[in-house]
Formats: sequence, structure tokens, C-alpha cells
Amino acid sequence: MKNKKQNIKMKLVKMDDIKFNDDLFIPIKSKTIVDSLLSNEGGVFPGTNTVVIGDPGVGKSTVLLDLLEKNNKAKNKLNKHTAFICIQQMTKQGEFAGSNRIKHMTTAMAALRFDGRGRDAERYIEFSKNRRGSVGEKVYFNLARGGKVDYSFEFISEGDGNPLGFQI
Repeated sequence: MKNKKQNIKMKLVKMDDIKFNDDLFIPIKSKTIVDSLLSNEGGVFPGTNTVVIGDPGVGKSTVLLDLLEKNNKAKNKLNKHTAFICIQQMTKQGEFAGSNRIKHMTTAMAALRFDGRGRDAERYIEFSKNRRGSVGEKVYFNLARGGKVDYSFEFISEGDGNPLGFQI
């Protein structure tokens, strides 16, 4: 196979001349406290990609499906300005398992974990990387019957365990 030279034409463009759709800068909100973790503006931004890891049975799929259902009601019917959320495998030690390239290319990395052991263990979401929001804060949640996530009582804490607030 011969190497063919490609004629690539490039054009210099001023940053002021680049136009973006304003919808790219409006976060999509789930109207839950999780919005405050997703970005400083509250919600997930179009074009972002989030990697989620979590303990087995903590509710990764259930929480994500719940948030997606709430985010997509009456929005994004044309499938434009999509945000990507993927569940990634983790090691037995509870760490991210996969290419470090994924870590570097992603907008945010979230972990869903158990706080404690057994039936009384509480569940929480915490971001370890977030280019649009804060890291180290935890939002606690409960899984309700029928696969729904109960956001009626949410405890938020900073990484040091000091409470930031409650929502009832």
C-alpha cells in the first residue's frame, strides 16, 4: 500500500469569530441535589463525559437511570448536545480499573460507595475529579422500592466529614 500525500488545507480563525450554540452553556438539571455535584452551575452540561465507578449493589445503574429520566423529560428530543455517562469497572480494592487515558479525557469521575457495612450501610455519591464542579463532597441517598432513588432526605458532607447541610 502506497502512502499518499494528503492535501490538508488549514485556515487561521480568530477566537472572536468562533460561534457556539448557546445551548452548550446551559446545564440540564435533574432537580435533585445531585445537580450541585455535577457542576458549580447545577446540572450536567452538554458535551461533557462522566465516568462512574462503584461498589457492587450500591445502585450505580439505578441512580444513573433515575437521573437520566429526570434530565431527559421533555428535553433533547433531537438528540443534540448529549452528555455521556459511562459505568467503568473497578478493582477488588475499589479503585478505577482501566486506561489512564480515560481518566485524562473525562470531564468528571464519580464513585458510588457504601458508608459502613451490612444492611444499615448508607450510600453516597462523591466526585474525585470534576472540571465543572467541586470534589470531595458526598451526597447520601436511599434506594426506594420499585427501583426509584429516594432524594427526600439527603445529607451532604465535605470530604472531612463536616456536614454542609440537609435537604428534606
